[in-house]
Amino acid sequence: MASSIFGLYNSQRALLVNQAAINIINNNIANMNTEGYSKQRIETSALVVNQQNVYIPENAVLSNGGVVIDQVTRNRDSFYDKYYRDENSDYSYYEELATNSLSIENAVNELNDTGITDAFDGFYTAAQQLSLNPTDSVARTSFVESAITVATRFNDISDHLADLRSQLVGDSTGDIEETKLYLNCNLLNEKLDDVAQLNESIILSSVQGFAPNSLLDSRDKLLDEISQYIPITIVNNNNSNISIKLGSIDLVRGAEHTGYLNAVQNPSSDPAVVAANPAIVKIQTSSGVDIVSDAKSHLTTGKLAAILEMGGSESGKLTINNMLTELNKLAQSFAKEVNAIQTYTEDDGLGNITVGSMSLDTGNNPPTLELATSPMFLDQDDETLLDENSITAANIRVNPEIAGDPFKVATARGETDPTDRTQPLNPTYTGDNSNMLLVAQLRDKSVTTLNGATTESFVTALIGNLGVKSESIQNNFETKGNILDQVKANRESKIGVNLDEELVDLVKYQRAYEASAQIFNVTNEILQKIISLAD
Repeated sequence: MASSIFGLYNSQRALLVNQAAINIINNNIANMNTEGYSKQRIETSALVVNQQNVYIPENAVLSNGGVVIDQVTRNRDSFYDKYYRDENSDYSYYEELATNSLSIENAVNELNDTGITDAFDGFYTAAQQLSLNPTDSVARTSFVESAITVATRFNDISDHLADLRSQLVGDSTGDIEETKLYLNCNLLNEKLDDVAQLNESIILSSVQGFAPNSLLDSRDKLLDEISQYIPITIVNNNNSNISIKLGSIDLVRGAEHTGYLNAVQNPSSDPAVVAANPAIVKIQTSSGVDIVSDAKSHLTTGKLAAILEMGGSESGKLTINNMLTELNKLAQSFAKEVNAIQTYTEDDGLGNITVGSMSLDTGNNPPTLELATSPMFLDQDDETLLDENSITAANIRVNPEIAGDPFKVATARGETDPTDRTQPLNPTYTGDNSNMLLVAQLRDKSVTTLNGATTESFVTALIGNLGVKSESIQNNFETKGNILDQVKANRESKIGVNLDEELVDLVKYQRAYEASAQIFNVTNEILQKIISLAD
């Protein structure tokens, strides 16, 4: 009788275990396309109900209590999880750099007819044409328009780059709350909050003896997302909870979110420092106390590192500020060279001009030469050009006096009258083109402030350097993408649901269930026979 009852218990447990295994398989198949889902499996063991006198064969048989489920486990591989997150940080770093490098290239816009190179070509061509007929009003107007085009191109490119930088890290005006850096820090903090909350739920489930597999999957998915922003280290604690570290700094410790990443305007009192790096990232407590006053050294990969790099001014790197610095150098050097020709003078050491650049005085009929005093280029705020060093790509413009009267362009150069040094020696020699030839020849002149390059070769080198660095970033982005895909595929082969494997397991547990049911029926019949015999 006892053996029959044990047989019923054993077969019942077998039915329940096999049914549970089939349910797990059903759940695996249902979630095979669910992002972040880890394949689950049941872990079983034999139940021993009596270990006394097991040397007696009958007792040994009766000691076998069938099968029980120990736990439902997830297929995870900590090595591949760490490998994937490390590569995900690198990939996201280069993805952000690649996106912004393309934006810089688009801003510079040298692949069509709206770049600086094309504007310089138009300027020097117009100068050459004006040198052929220095009294022609059409040629003068065309030259002034070409100068305006150069200034406008500088302004547009500078504005686009400045806007891009402002969107990433802000500027000295303190608009940090609208930046990509600030918004990404907020998103990251929200995800860290979610991990802390999940840790709390996982701890409660583990203490109560439940398998929090769905919670663990959700947390792993969050960790993958967090690794896009920063490089993280995961420390496993008791009761399946974890800590998240950035370097040696705790961001999450169990159920507590301990470190918040906050983007703030650079607090330096040095305007040059703020201009070079408008924003920094701090790690703070929930009450705003600094844990790390500047986390840049901890942000080696991930989106935040790339945003800070692109918005900063690190030497040798492709950054927006470095590009703006080179454009400012070019705009200022070009303006100084043209202005030096436009307002050229020689004196006798006593303050008397002996040779000077000459423009046309259209107040006389016919027009005559006069000393040129109006520089070609000013900055946006300086009507008198008190300091040429204030000219940048952002503010360079053609002098309104020349823009309004192209005859103020100094095409001639000559001696002044010894009796009146304010007047040309040959005021009627309006066909003189010597000054304008110097402007046209500026195309081939090596400029000291441009490291000995010509204006056009400087642009070519600048654009070439941009192209090389951008291509390097794109190549690294593609390489990291391929590596990440491989790591992801390897990880999915470990943790993902394989339909063929599930079908094989389904058949196995289905047959085991059918066999257990048959045993249950046979055991039940035997028990009924025994009961009927007893009657």
